[in-house]
Amino acid sequence: MRKDLMLHNEEGYNYALSLPANYSENKTYVLAICLHGLNGSGLSLIRPLAPYAHYMNMILACPDGNIPDPNRNSTKWGYAGSTEYLIGFLKFMKSKYKVHPSVVLIGFSQGGNQGLYMALRNPSLWPYFISISGGYSDIPTKYLSNARKVKIFFFSGDTGPGEIYTKNKMDSRFDVLRKFKTTKRFILKGHEHKVNHRVAYYSLKWFAEVSGMYKKSFWIHKGDFLEHFENGEKFFKDNDYENAYSEFSKCIHINPVFPPGIARFSNTAILSGEMQAFKSSFFSSLEFHTNDPYFRRKEIFQLIDQIPDLVSRDPVLIQDMIGFLEQGFADSEDKMDSYFISEMYYLIGHLYRGDGNQEKYLENMNNAKFHFSQLDEDSFFYQEAEVNRKLDAISSIE
Repeated sequence: MRKDLMLHNEEGYNYALSLPANYSENKTYVLAICLHGLNGSGLSLIRPLAPYAHYMNMILACPDGNIPDPNRNSTKWGYAGSTEYLIGFLKFMKSKYKVHPSVVLIGFSQGGNQGLYMALRNPSLWPYFISISGGYSDIPTKYLSNARKVKIFFFSGDTGPGEIYTKNKMDSRFDVLRKFKTTKRFILKGHEHKVNHRVAYYSLKWFAEVSGMYKKSFWIHKGDFLEHFENGEKFFKDNDYENAYSEFSKCIHINPVFPPGIARFSNTAILSGEMQAFKSSFFSSLEFHTNDPYFRRKEIFQLIDQIPDLVSRDPVLIQDMIGFLEQGFADSEDKMDSYFISEMYYLIGHLYRGDGNQEKYLENMNNAKFHFSQLDEDSFFYQEAEVNRKLDAISSIE
């Protein structure tokens, strides 16, 4: 788990918390309160939201519901029965952190229903509300006129039985709310009933646009990076690395904090012979994936595995790569998680084997084995097969 993504149990609240990059107690931040869906938790919701909020000067606080849900072995929301609980949680967070007075409320599924109830009931507390696939209950008509005081974003997909039903309910809600001219409707084609990084990006982009809290030059205003990433993936699969490099370059120009984009940029840079671009991005890609383990690491696996083969035929390139990696590793080790530390020893060891230095080869492989063996489940989130593959390879040389 990220060092700045934490679970807490304080003052009667169980909640997940994500702090911004370079957090300082003296700075003022945007506060987002996030409400999970049925069968969810604060932690399950915070993971896909944190990678973007982390670089938006935003504190994410995601409490667990206050109503026990024994059938699902979790908690849920009780609408009126959760009102005082959430108002109390908001006051608690404001007492702990220096935050902007305008809070954004985010809710997924049942949390989206709870959030709409809260925002319309107390618009002065929740002036911004993002509903992600929250369409199972009716609008609380008692507070309907308060919709003119809240900026609302209705997000849904259109795929899968549950999400199609949700979409239709949200469409009906939007028809009621549109007269207040404060609600935006957004439908992501092909999206199912879940929260992922695409949902996070489009939702927080809307907030940046309507809140006026971010300069026009801020990265999230620059355009849709996903189109360039997906184009780059198509070129990459066709082994067209130069065009892939161009697309990934555009992707990270728009969104410089998207870990898969940075990893692919670094990968296609070295495949295209753009060594300076590779060197300027390689360790950044490891650091961003360390900060956001929510993202898959397939791109990193491919890049690390390719490096020895790409330089193996040229002794000068091998020595240059060893020097670059050892220096970068020394400078960046404290910014990497345990998994990447293990990978760096493994990679450098392979390069020393190509350089004919058996002593350094074995030294680094022993270090890699030690660090791989020390990993716990949190350290190699979704990477057990890769860890075991590397350990088997090391064991074969002993």
